[in-house]
Amino acid sequence: MKDINPAGWSDTDARGINDSGQIVGFGINPQGQEHGFILTPIIPYKASVQPPINADGSSIFNASRGVVPVKFTLIQNGTQTCALPPATISATRTAGGTVGAIDEASYLSPADNGSNFRIDANACQYVYNLEASELGVGIYRVDITINGSVVGSGSFALK
Repeated sequence: MKDINPAGWSDTDARGINDSGQIVGFGINPQGQEHGFILTPIIPYKASVQPPINADGSSIFNASRGVVPVKFTLIQNGTQTCALPPATISATRTAGGTVGAIDEASYLSPADNGSNFRIDANACQYVYNLEASELGVGIYRVDITINGSVVGSGSFALK
């Protein structure tokens, strides 16, 4: 249990939580009025997709390319960090073909050094080798998750 009273509020009553972890409820605000509130959790991590995938989603690769290296760097509490905690990366087809989550077990390619998903300590980034030739034409989104929260995403197309 954690006290979630917003600063200066009293008699708060949380009513719901959404998939982003935001909490809504009612309580007495600092002016003594009953009012609704929304609390947004501070996620200490933010991941940024790196080339060859462009952050603006404009990357287009040839489906017969072989491997699309998916790379993320990490910012913790506003500062880039090389202390990379355990993470997972998932892929979803968002357009073209069958839309939905990709079974990564079928679409991974060996990494240059180590497993399909690894931490490159020298470049301070996560690296995930996605087998593009098996995926087919479509638009894809990759999400990186730390401690159960998606902290970054990148999109690309295969033609």
